[in-house]
Amino acid sequence: MKVHPCGHVARLGPKLMCRHLMGEDGLSHDYVHLLTGRGMEYHLCCEDCDKARADGVEPELLEACEGCVERIDDPDNRALVGWRGEPEILRRPEPFEAVPFRTELPRRLREPVDFAAVAGEDRPVWMVLTDDGRIMRFDADTGDFAVLARVRLPSEKGKARNGGELRRRLHVAPRGDFAAVVRDYGRHGAVVDLATGRTVMKLDGGDYRCDTVPFSLAFTEHEGRTVVVHRTDWNRVDATDPATGELLTDRTLDKESSLDYFHGALHVSPDGRWIVDDGWVWAPVGIPYAWDLRAWLSGEPRVAEEGLTRLAYRDYHWDGPMAWAGDAFAIAGIGPDDIALLDGVVLVHPGNGDDSPVNVFPGPRGALFGDARRLYSAGPDGLEVWDPFTGERTAAVPGFVPARHHPGARELAAVTGSAMERLRLPA
Repeated sequence: MKVHPCGHVARLGPKLMCRHLMGEDGLSHDYVHLLTGRGMEYHLCCEDCDKARADGVEPELLEACEGCVERIDDPDNRALVGWRGEPEILRRPEPFEAVPFRTELPRRLREPVDFAAVAGEDRPVWMVLTDDGRIMRFDADTGDFAVLARVRLPSEKGKARNGGELRRRLHVAPRGDFAAVVRDYGRHGAVVDLATGRTVMKLDGGDYRCDTVPFSLAFTEHEGRTVVVHRTDWNRVDATDPATGELLTDRTLDKESSLDYFHGALHVSPDGRWIVDDGWVWAPVGIPYAWDLRAWLSGEPRVAEEGLTRLAYRDYHWDGPMAWAGDAFAIAGIGPDDIALLDGVVLVHPGNGDDSPVNVFPGPRGALFGDARRLYSAGPDGLEVWDPFTGERTAAVPGFVPARHHPGARELAAVTGSAMERLRLPA
């Protein structure tokens, strides 16, 4: 073995780096990833060299030993401050003949506050929340609609952490028997029985830092009954049978067993096995956790505190796009914190027991939606279709930017003014 410019006789590292990152002073420098345009390949240079590069002076990049590269480009170093250049987007064009089409909305449903799929229906049945709090059932194929309930939440003032407005969000149980209206970045919500229109649960997620997260709520099914998972304090979630009011996760949490964790948006896997919680901890760090939902609902209520699997760890970053793609979970953004995120996704599997990715690939931007075979990203220029297991882009639908996914009817949809734009997905 030869002596590398870093001064070590060792195995050659996989990346080049500037001289300032070598030696004992290397860890004192912030650095950037310089993408080469070949896949996700990149090299390393310090922030000073990066500034010079922006002025037209290319940095001298040198070989370094494996140990020196790993010492600098270590996720625990937390000194990465950005990506430069563009990654190579892998493409594998496939036939994708779906074309967006417009469905005019009845006048009473136009410009809704929110809408959500009745996921268990194989028809495009949606629930629509209007500005006056009415929940309406809408069959997008027939145009039929009906008022099922009305929900009024206690008034709240404030702003979300990201500067946005507090907003009402509609959630619907897979069977369409219950719905919830909650205030994201607020503390209040309610669950209604859609057969009777009656409010069966009033929700209070607590007022401690609630402006930092969407209201934690998700519906699932367990042993033949609808279950609602919901935040009951900033650091506690519970599961309730809305038909009976039975608490399914009764447990006593003292100071030692409670989590120092701000629960965020909840994502239930398509098979009902896992639930992912997109929350954060001080300082702040976004840490999406997963736990075994079936075990939690089957007599192991402490799984939500003691059986957590960490899926990511990113300084100052949470409340971003996420979606299930088959039995894997896609998390938007590649990088360790909010200032060093590259457009793309990290694919993880909760069953692996840690945050080791099963795939990482650049490209996807915007909201994410998934099915058993594909991942869909709703970027500013339109929809893009990805193979999540190879990282290849297989199709695009320019100009169509969906907001919701109906897994049962296999369609993506957005509401624009007086119409619902829809796209039927291939099998």
